[in-house]
Amino acid sequence: MRMPSPDRRDPVVQIERTALEVVLQQPEHVPAQFDDLAADAFAAPAHRAVHEAVRAAGGMAAARAAAAAAGGASTGWVDAVVEQAAEAVRPLITELAVAPLPEDRPESMPGYVRDVVLRLVEIGFTRSIADLRGRLQRMDPAEDAAAYQAAFAELVALEGRRRTLRESA
Repeated sequence: MRMPSPDRRDPVVQIERTALEVVLQQPEHVPAQFDDLAADAFAAPAHRAVHEAVRAAGGMAAARAAAAAAGGASTGWVDAVVEQAAEAVRPLITELAVAPLPEDRPESMPGYVRDVVLRLVEIGFTRSIADLRGRLQRMDPAEDAAAYQAAFAELVALEGRRRTLRESA
């Protein structure tokens, strides 16, 4: 049985898909921030399952090592991810591993891969910031000042990390 395909018309799903394509096809260019993504960083369940398989296969450090051992080829890395995936997710991993990327010029590939992955990281920050803002709005600062201050400090830190990410792009 195959996992249902995510709606490709959704712009977030498109970014998730493209990020997974570059993670599988161009691991040597993927920034380290990819490994910092939380388990819930992917909105589409199928993409979340692929991300879990990537993490189970050792993340980007293992991907870079496999690509280096294969002279830059990503087939060993893809095989490792497929091996870690549930049976229902394996066809999607294969599909992502061979999907044509919009960028194919070797000199532009590092920047393209970095931009795609960092866009996904930024979406995660934005999602977390929205959750924290909602939590802060529901809190009574007079009732639990310490918890409110802690949540507010977390919000400020997340917004700072997102700003730094945008400035580095």
